[in-house]
Amino acid sequence: MSFRKGRGGQALVETAVLLPILFIFLIGIVDFGILFHNYLVLTYSVREAARWAAMGASDDQIKLVIYNSMESFMTSFFLIGKMGGAITIKPDAATRSSADYIGKAVRVGIPFKFYINLPYLMETSIITTDVSCVMRLQKKTT
Repeated sequence: MSFRKGRGGQALVETAVLLPILFIFLIGIVDFGILFHNYLVLTYSVREAARWAAMGASDDQIKLVIYNSMESFMTSFFLIGKMGGAITIKPDAATRSSADYIGKAVRVGIPFKFYINLPYLMETSIITTDVSCVMRLQKKTT
């Protein structure tokens, strides 16, 4: 196999130019996958809490459901970020417990900040999302 004169380093130069670009795309795909995983975990947690709220649970019980369903994910590598504020439960417990409110909507939400720390970005990017779920309040069973 013979190379033409002056063409021996062409493949090396092309690789050196394209490899960083491919690496950036690969890291971006992984980071998007982590972001989507976090969104699914948060959606599951809020949906589970909204189920409890629809059955007439107290605010403390609803928050405990959220923390318990997110606990295994918060300690994992994939959930990089933090809750951006308080858990919102609307309406309040006193309104939900009245007999007149049965059949009306209950909303549970979590604001969440996801931090993107990629080597090709000069500063950290923050994506803020609000995951919420609305369910209808059911009649309490005795």
